[in-house]
Amino acid sequence: GSPEHRRWFLQWLAYPIQHPGAKLYTAVVLFSLGTGIGKSLVALTLGRIYGQNFSEINQRDLHSNFNAWAAEKQFVLGDEITGSDRRADADLLNTFITRETVTINRKYQPVYSLPDCVNYYFTTNQPDAFYLNDKDRRCFVHEVPSAPLAEEFYVKYDAWYRSDVGVAALFDYFLKLDLTGFNPRGRAPETAAKVDMIELSRSDVDTWAHVLKRDPDDALRVDGRIIARQLWTTGELRGVYDPDGAKKTTLIALSKALRRAGLRLTHPTLTRDGTKKLWAVRDVDRWLRAGHHERKLQYEREHQVTEQRAVKF
Repeated sequence: GSPEHRRWFLQWLAYPIQHPGAKLYTAVVLFSLGTGIGKSLVALTLGRIYGQNFSEINQRDLHSNFNAWAAEKQFVLGDEITGSDRRADADLLNTFITRETVTINRKYQPVYSLPDCVNYYFTTNQPDAFYLNDKDRRCFVHEVPSAPLAEEFYVKYDAWYRSDVGVAALFDYFLKLDLTGFNPRGRAPETAAKVDMIELSRSDVDTWAHVLKRDPDDALRVDGRIIARQLWTTGELRGVYDPDGAKKTTLIALSKALRRAGLRLTHPTLTRDGTKKLWAVRDVDRWLRAGHHERKLQYEREHQVTEQRAVKF
């Protein structure tokens, strides 16, 4: 990774050690396509420092009604998270990362609440294990090279991190690490691996909506011809995205995707065909500020030209 990402990661590890009980508002995700790389080694090594305040969980633990693993813990390794239900997992993990208190539910025992001091380190072999949106500020994602190191490295490392001398040296290192510039409640850095995971998290309709936002000429093509309109109804946009209805995209689903992509509706516009809610896809600032009459004339003119070219929506 880049030097600034490496520095942030080391500070992320060190901050709760220098400030015991500190709750960071970010989590670390290490991803690789290969297995046996050692993604969990960093967390297991930190676990030697945290001792009884460290625990390891899996995908099943995330959704269990019982969470004894969270009691009196400060550092948790979520190993090989699969993202079986990525949207549900995303909401759940965001709650875990930022909550101030945790309710402990042990089998056959009364539930009780504690201050939540857990910071999370996740590993995964799935490139889309975490559903992340464009505005995500919680997850630091780093892709680990898929080729394992030489076997002798793992043998030496295993002996080092299990030794009292090794863990004591690392503890001392983190206690003295310079934390200048680190914000425990700030956003996680953007990495290339995170951008990839965000893109892989999107559905087909979300992907199209983001292309429309970024490059309307690319998204608005019929038979290879660019449709240079600036104002569109949801139904008209669906006619371009799903012209034969094979994708069975509803207007509500498309509207949600357009909003998630950052597209904006103008104020309702009364046209000769009735009141329309119009998406501004080009010259956006102009149409969000424009008066009703100007929007009406623009939409009707563009709509008429489209009809004359016999493009069906």
